[in-house]
Amino acid sequence: MKAVELVIRMLGKISLSIASLSVFIILFLVTIEVVSRLLFGRGFSSTVDIVTYYLMISVALMPLAIVELRSIHIRTDLFYGNFSPRMKLIADILALALSMGFYGIITWTTFDQALKSTLGGEVAMGIHLLPIWPARWILPFVFALAALVCFWKLCQTAKGWGARKSAEGGI
Repeated sequence: MKAVELVIRMLGKISLSIASLSVFIILFLVTIEVVSRLLFGRGFSSTVDIVTYYLMISVALMPLAIVELRSIHIRTDLFYGNFSPRMKLIADILALALSMGFYGIITWTTFDQALKSTLGGEVAMGIHLLPIWPARWILPFVFALAALVCFWKLCQTAKGWGARKSAEGGI
């Protein structure tokens, strides 16, 4: 199980690094665009398309696995804080199972769209034709990784549930 955890954490860190790199690339491209417009009166024709179709998706979604792994997503603890330890465990298991299912459905849907986009050779029509089908594969990767993280955390939480039940004499 330690090897699985190591791989999940490594993939999460890689996806976070890609998101961070994407931010720097956006900053670089936009800076070059502004400087080019000021010095030459003309910018690059594909900057907006590259930022929109490739980089913003990476910035927004690549950190999702780390967010799930570290449980740093937005939470509302209106009722949770008042739950007993057993109810908190049940709520955690339910939330992880629902999240895993949700991410699984989104993975399936985005995979189907990415496949259609790849087979159709989808491009963005601007001054130049920019192939955008490769960017469509970011979504299924991100959501599959998030589903994997939820599955791993669900297994860990359920293992804690089993250990707790054994200690209580329930299993």
